[in-house]
Amino acid sequence: MSINCTEKLGSPTISRGQGATATLKFIIMDDAGADITESEALSALASESPLTYSWMIRKTYSVSVITEDKIWLGTCVYSADAPDTDNYTTSFSTTGKTERITQSLSTASYALSGWTAPDYGGAIGVTPNGVEGVDAVVPAFVFSETHYFDTSIEALTLRDLTGTVNADVFRDFDPGEVLFEGAEANYRSDLAKWEVVFYFRAGKNRTAANGNALTIGSITNIDKKAWDYLWVRYEPTNDATAGCIVQTPVAVFVETVYESGDFSLLGI
Repeated sequence: MSINCTEKLGSPTISRGQGATATLKFIIMDDAGADITESEALSALASESPLTYSWMIRKTYSVSVITEDKIWLGTCVYSADAPDTDNYTTSFSTTGKTERITQSLSTASYALSGWTAPDYGGAIGVTPNGVEGVDAVVPAFVFSETHYFDTSIEALTLRDLTGTVNADVFRDFDPGEVLFEGAEANYRSDLAKWEVVFYFRAGKNRTAANGNALTIGSITNIDKKAWDYLWVRYEPTNDATAGCIVQTPVAVFVETVYESGDFSLLGI
Protein backbone atom coordinates (compact mmCIF):
# COMPACT_ATOMS: atom_id res chain seq x y z
CA MET A 1 0.00 0.00 0.00
CA SER A 2 1.30 3.47 -0.95
CA ILE A 3 -0.68 6.31 0.62
CA ASN A 4 -0.43 9.80 -0.83
CA CYS A 5 -1.06 12.94 1.20
CA THR A 6 -1.41 15.89 -1.21
CA GLU A 7 -2.28 19.45 -0.23
CA LYS A 8 -5.75 20.36 -1.43
CA LEU A 9 -6.42 23.15 -3.93
CA GLY A 10 -7.35 26.33 -2.05
CA SER A 11 -5.21 25.48 0.96
CA PRO A 12 -4.04 27.13 3.19
CA THR A 13 -6.50 29.44 4.97
CA ILE A 14 -4.64 32.05 7.03
CA SER A 15 -5.72 34.53 9.71
CA ARG A 16 -3.48 37.35 10.95
CA GLY A 17 -3.30 39.44 14.12
CA GLN A 18 -3.51 38.22 17.70
CA GLY A 19 -4.16 34.48 17.80
CA ALA A 20 -3.03 34.09 14.18
CA THR A 21 -3.65 30.64 12.67
CA ALA A 22 -3.16 28.76 9.42
CA THR A 23 -5.23 25.78 8.27
CA LEU A 24 -3.83 23.37 5.69
CA LYS A 25 -6.01 20.70 4.03
CA PHE A 26 -4.82 17.50 2.37
CA ILE A 27 -6.33 14.80 0.18
CA ILE A 28 -5.31 11.35 1.47
CA MET A 29 -5.69 8.33 -0.82
CA ASP A 30 -3.95 5.15 -1.89
CA ASP A 31 -2.17 5.22 -5.27
CA ALA A 32 -3.83 1.93 -6.21
CA GLY A 33 -7.26 2.94 -4.91
CA ALA A 34 -7.13 0.53 -1.96
CA ASP A 35 -9.23 1.08 1.13
CA ILE A 36 -7.65 3.20 3.90
CA THR A 37 -8.61 3.01 7.54
CA GLU A 38 -9.00 6.08 9.72
CA SER A 39 -5.87 5.10 11.63
CA GLU A 40 -3.87 4.78 8.40
CA ALA A 41 -5.15 8.17 7.17
CA LEU A 42 -4.18 9.84 10.44
CA SER A 43 -0.74 8.23 10.38
CA ALA A 44 -0.15 9.41 6.79
CA LEU A 45 -1.28 12.93 7.62
CA ALA A 46 0.95 13.08 10.70
CA SER A 47 4.04 11.96 8.78
CA GLU A 48 3.46 13.80 5.49
CA SER A 49 2.17 17.20 6.64
CA PRO A 50 4.76 19.80 7.76
CA LEU A 51 5.39 20.30 11.48
CA THR A 52 5.65 24.05 10.97
CA TYR A 53 4.10 26.58 8.63
CA SER A 54 5.68 30.03 8.42
CA TRP A 55 6.43 30.97 12.06
CA MET A 56 3.63 28.74 13.41
CA ILE A 57 3.68 25.14 14.59
CA ARG A 58 1.19 22.33 13.97
CA LYS A 59 -1.19 22.19 16.91
CA THR A 60 -3.87 19.73 15.77
CA TYR A 61 -4.53 17.39 12.86
CA SER A 62 -7.63 15.41 11.98
CA VAL A 63 -9.20 13.42 9.15
CA SER A 64 -12.72 13.04 7.80
CA VAL A 65 -13.91 10.67 5.13
CA ILE A 66 -14.83 11.95 1.65
CA THR A 67 -15.42 8.66 -0.14
CA GLU A 68 -15.97 5.77 2.23
CA ASP A 69 -12.71 3.98 2.97
CA LYS A 70 -11.13 5.37 -0.18
CA ILE A 71 -10.45 9.11 0.07
CA TRP A 72 -9.96 11.13 3.25
CA LEU A 73 -9.72 14.87 3.93
CA GLY A 74 -6.92 15.79 6.32
CA THR A 75 -6.92 19.08 8.23
CA CYS A 76 -3.92 20.57 10.05
CA VAL A 77 -4.21 23.70 12.21
CA TYR A 78 -1.11 25.80 12.90
CA SER A 79 -0.68 28.60 15.42
CA ALA A 80 2.01 30.39 17.36
CA ASP A 81 3.12 28.96 20.66
CA ALA A 82 1.10 30.43 23.51
CA PRO A 83 3.25 32.05 26.18
CA ASP A 84 3.68 30.39 29.55
CA THR A 85 1.20 32.50 31.45
CA ASP A 86 2.08 30.91 34.80
CA ASN A 87 5.42 32.76 34.77
CA TYR A 88 6.62 36.17 33.66
CA THR A 89 9.21 37.12 31.09
CA THR A 90 11.73 39.90 31.40
CA SER A 91 14.16 41.70 29.13
CA PHE A 92 16.76 44.37 29.78
CA SER A 93 19.20 46.72 28.13
CA THR A 94 22.31 48.41 29.51
CA THR A 95 22.60 50.82 26.60
CA GLY A 96 23.78 54.07 28.17
CA LYS A 97 22.09 57.42 27.81
CA THR A 98 23.68 60.77 26.97
CA GLU A 99 23.65 63.36 29.73
CA ARG A 100 25.21 66.80 30.15
CA ILE A 101 27.72 66.69 33.02
CA THR A 102 29.61 69.64 34.46
CA GLN A 103 31.97 67.80 36.81
CA SER A 104 34.73 65.30 36.01
CA LEU A 105 35.83 62.33 38.07
CA SER A 106 39.42 63.53 37.97
CA THR A 107 41.45 66.18 36.17
CA ALA A 108 44.93 66.20 34.62
CA SER A 109 46.10 69.74 33.82
CA TYR A 110 49.04 71.05 31.81
CA ALA A 111 50.36 74.57 31.38
CA LEU A 112 53.01 76.55 29.56
CA SER A 113 56.37 76.90 31.25
CA GLY A 114 56.11 79.66 33.81
CA TRP A 115 52.31 79.30 34.07
CA THR A 116 50.17 77.43 36.57
CA ALA A 117 46.97 75.74 35.37
CA PRO A 118 43.97 77.06 37.33
CA ASP A 119 42.18 74.69 39.70
CA TYR A 120 38.52 74.58 38.68
CA GLY A 121 37.58 71.89 41.20
CA GLY A 122 36.68 69.41 38.47
CA ALA A 123 34.41 71.79 36.56
CA ILE A 124 34.36 71.03 32.81
CA GLY A 125 34.49 73.65 30.07
CA VAL A 126 34.92 76.69 32.29
CA THR A 127 34.46 80.09 30.61
CA PRO A 128 34.39 83.59 32.07
CA ASN A 129 30.59 83.37 32.03
CA GLY A 130 30.09 79.95 33.58
CA VAL A 131 30.57 76.21 33.10
CA GLU A 132 29.64 74.62 29.77
CA GLY A 133 30.02 70.94 30.68
CA VAL A 134 30.10 68.10 28.17
CA ASP A 135 27.67 65.47 26.81
CA ALA A 136 28.77 62.04 28.05
CA VAL A 137 27.34 58.52 28.06
CA VAL A 138 26.27 57.58 31.58
CA PRO A 139 25.22 54.12 32.81
CA ALA A 140 21.61 53.10 32.31
CA PHE A 141 19.75 49.89 33.09
CA VAL A 142 16.36 49.56 31.43
CA PHE A 143 14.20 46.48 31.91
CA SER A 144 10.66 45.31 31.28
CA GLU A 145 8.50 42.47 32.56
CA THR A 146 5.51 40.81 30.88
CA HIS A 147 2.84 39.37 33.17
CA TYR A 148 -0.55 37.73 32.62
CA PHE A 149 -3.66 38.38 34.71
CA ASP A 150 -6.93 36.46 34.81
CA THR A 151 -8.94 39.41 36.09
CA SER A 152 -9.14 43.02 35.04
CA ILE A 153 -6.15 45.15 35.96
CA GLU A 154 -6.17 48.22 38.20
CA ALA A 155 -5.53 50.80 35.50
CA LEU A 156 -5.76 53.74 37.88
CA THR A 157 -3.21 52.17 40.19
CA LEU A 158 -0.80 51.80 37.28
CA ARG A 159 -1.46 55.43 36.36
CA ASP A 160 -0.77 56.65 39.88
CA LEU A 161 2.45 54.65 40.23
CA THR A 162 3.85 55.75 36.87
CA GLY A 163 6.68 58.19 37.48
CA THR A 164 7.41 56.99 41.02
CA VAL A 165 10.46 55.28 42.53
CA ASN A 166 10.42 52.17 44.68
CA ALA A 167 9.75 52.92 48.35
CA ASP A 168 11.04 49.47 49.34
CA VAL A 169 13.50 46.95 47.92
CA PHE A 170 12.32 45.88 44.45
CA ARG A 171 13.94 43.18 42.31
CA ASP A 172 17.05 43.41 44.55
CA PHE A 173 17.36 47.16 43.99
CA ASP A 174 17.55 49.46 47.02
CA PRO A 175 14.73 51.92 47.72
CA GLY A 176 14.88 54.85 45.33
CA GLU A 177 16.87 53.04 42.62
CA VAL A 178 14.00 51.93 40.33
CA LEU A 179 11.81 54.32 38.36
CA PHE A 180 8.50 52.90 37.10
CA GLU A 181 7.94 54.31 33.62
CA GLY A 182 4.47 52.89 33.06
CA ALA A 183 2.76 49.84 31.58
CA GLU A 184 1.03 48.70 28.40
CA ALA A 185 -1.93 46.32 28.64
CA ASN A 186 -3.73 44.21 26.04
CA TYR A 187 -6.53 41.71 26.51
CA ARG A 188 -5.58 38.41 24.83
CA SER A 189 -8.78 36.68 23.75
CA ASP A 190 -6.76 33.63 22.69
CA LEU A 191 -5.55 33.28 26.28
CA ALA A 192 -8.53 34.84 28.07
CA LYS A 193 -6.00 36.90 30.00
CA TRP A 194 -4.64 40.41 30.27
CA GLU A 195 -1.09 40.70 28.95
CA VAL A 196 0.66 43.59 30.71
CA VAL A 197 4.18 44.84 30.01
CA PHE A 198 5.77 46.86 32.83
CA TYR A 199 8.65 49.25 32.05
CA PHE A 200 11.36 50.18 34.54
CA ARG A 201 14.63 52.10 34.62
CA ALA A 202 17.19 51.44 37.35
CA GLY A 203 19.96 53.68 38.63
CA LYS A 204 22.39 53.65 41.53
CA ASN A 205 22.17 55.42 44.86
CA ARG A 206 25.26 57.39 45.87
CA THR A 207 25.14 57.79 49.64
CA ALA A 208 27.47 57.85 52.63
CA ALA A 209 25.52 54.92 54.08
CA ASN A 210 26.50 52.86 51.02
CA GLY A 211 30.09 54.10 51.19
CA ASN A 212 29.92 55.78 47.76
CA ALA A 213 28.86 59.35 48.49
CA LEU A 214 29.80 61.96 45.90
CA THR A 215 32.57 64.53 46.07
CA ILE A 216 32.35 67.66 43.92
CA GLY A 217 35.29 70.02 44.14
CA SER A 218 35.99 70.41 47.84
CA ILE A 219 32.45 69.49 48.84
CA THR A 220 32.29 65.96 50.24
CA ASN A 221 29.77 63.40 51.56
CA ILE A 222 27.04 64.35 49.09
CA ASP A 223 24.07 61.94 49.23
CA LYS A 224 22.20 61.51 45.96
CA LYS A 225 19.54 58.86 45.28
CA ALA A 226 19.51 57.40 41.76
CA TRP A 227 16.69 59.59 40.43
CA ASP A 228 17.36 62.79 42.37
CA TYR A 229 18.50 65.75 40.30
CA LEU A 230 21.86 67.26 41.23
CA TRP A 231 23.07 70.67 40.22
CA VAL A 232 26.08 72.75 41.17
CA ARG A 233 26.42 76.42 42.02
CA TYR A 234 29.64 77.95 40.73
CA GLU A 235 31.15 81.26 41.87
CA PRO A 236 34.11 83.24 40.56
CA THR A 237 36.96 82.90 43.04
CA ASN A 238 40.57 83.94 43.05
CA ASP A 239 43.12 81.22 42.36
CA ALA A 240 46.15 82.84 43.97
CA THR A 241 48.49 80.12 42.73
CA ALA A 242 47.48 80.51 39.09
CA GLY A 243 46.91 84.22 39.43
CA CYS A 244 43.46 84.26 37.85
CA ILE A 245 39.74 84.17 38.57
CA VAL A 246 38.19 80.68 38.30
CA GLN A 247 34.70 79.21 38.47
CA THR A 248 34.62 77.09 41.62
CA PRO A 249 31.89 74.73 42.93
CA VAL A 250 30.64 76.44 46.09
CA ALA A 251 27.34 74.59 46.67
CA VAL A 252 25.65 71.39 45.57
CA PHE A 253 21.88 70.96 45.48
CA VAL A 254 20.18 67.55 45.38
CA GLU A 255 16.54 67.85 44.32
CA THR A 256 13.93 65.15 44.87
CA VAL A 257 11.78 65.14 41.73
CA TYR A 258 10.00 61.75 41.94
CA GLU A 259 7.64 60.60 44.65
CA SER A 260 8.08 57.18 46.25
CA GLY A 261 5.54 54.48 45.38
CA ASP A 262 4.49 51.14 46.81
CA PHE A 263 5.46 48.78 43.99
CA SER A 264 3.70 45.87 45.69
CA LEU A 265 0.49 47.44 44.35
CA LEU A 266 1.65 46.56 40.84
CA GLY A 267 0.64 43.00 41.59
CA ILE A 268 3.89 41.50 40.32
